[in-house]
Amino acid sequence: MVLFCLLVTGTVAEILPSILWNPENPLFKNLGGTARKVNAFDKLSIICPNLVEYPIKRSSSYSKDLLYENVFMVDKKGYDSCNATQGHSILICNDPVTYSYATIVFQRITADINDPKFEQGKEYYFIIIHGGWSDWSECKDGLQTRQCNNPASANGGLACVGQDRRMCTTKAS
Repeated sequence: MVLFCLLVTGTVAEILPSILWNPENPLFKNLGGTARKVNAFDKLSIICPNLVEYPIKRSSSYSKDLLYENVFMVDKKGYDSCNATQGHSILICNDPVTYSYATIVFQRITADINDPKFEQGKEYYFIIIHGGWSDWSECKDGLQTRQCNNPASANGGLACVGQDRRMCTTKAS
């Protein structure tokens, strides 16, 4: 799960750097659980993880199955319990071969009733919660399996994407 908190302050607006919503993005580690202050009318783009190259150093290659994320805006209670069921869906990342993003404008009133509304001085939390695959089992009778339990999908998160079984072969000894 990736967590991110914003505190709306002041009135001078700016376009903030985009956030690549990826657990390996050092931004999430650098914040250390603290809120990032933003001003009213600031703009922030959140980018879905994807298969294209981007400037995050990775220690290993990425499985396409790990690139499915939903981003929700939740209150403090939703943040603390990792529960997005009462949250506001900000971005659905369901195609890792397509460049997808959402731009959030921190404002109290919007023309679209589906856009999130923000009040000055209040904290807003952004989370993802989705299922993750276990490792593949040993090859047995030409088949490997895996479970959607690392973690299991819960509280508004996506189920694991991809197959839970695949054909395999064992090497003769």
